[in-house]
Amino acid sequence: MDVRATDYDDPTTDNARLDYSIILNKEIDGVPVFRIDPSSGKIFAMRALDRELPSEREFVIEVRATDHGTPPREGAANVTVKVLDKNDNAPSFERSHYHAIVDETIAVGSAVISVSATDPDDEAIDNLFTYTLADDSKYFYMTTDRDSSDSYVGVLRVKQREDLENFAIVPKEALGMMRRQSPPSIVNVTAVHHNSGDDLPIFPRKSRPPGV
Repeated sequence: MDVRATDYDDPTTDNARLDYSIILNKEIDGVPVFRIDPSSGKIFAMRALDRELPSEREFVIEVRATDHGTPPREGAANVTVKVLDKNDNAPSFERSHYHAIVDETIAVGSAVISVSATDPDDEAIDNLFTYTLADDSKYFYMTTDRDSSDSYVGVLRVKQREDLENFAIVPKEALGMMRRQSPPSIVNVTAVHHNSGDDLPIFPRKSRPPGV
């Protein structure tokens, strides 16, 4: 950002030529946070600032404009610097691993398990998540839904159930979460097949000799 002062003296004389300086700066760890270009009045941050830290969201400094007259005259003003949020934090899942039991009679489209992630970024737009499977799955697909607290969660759902009887474990079914201008976060889900025992027992049919 930049500041600009106005001097109503003759602009062709030194009486109207201005220099800018900072009277009252802010410091972090003993180091000044801002500097100002004495000619243009542009204010620069001398270090990276993190909006996620409450102490670095807003700064108030005092700047001064001094002319080159004899004697020099000056004016001062307070400047408020607000730090905007940057999408600089990757989301993280609440757990490192999820485990789900899948019944073989489960209906297509049914929810198997829901996963949730958080993001320390401050702006709401940076906390909108889309949950997707990192790799295509024969058995499952992912949707992004709202839960009872109005937060977005990823829901693992059944894509097909015809072949569920033919698998025992889907090891580490990876869930990926893609977000605007952000690298994905990955979490592993293990889906374990559960046999519901709904098949009736039958005797194998064998040929028997007459009279037995």
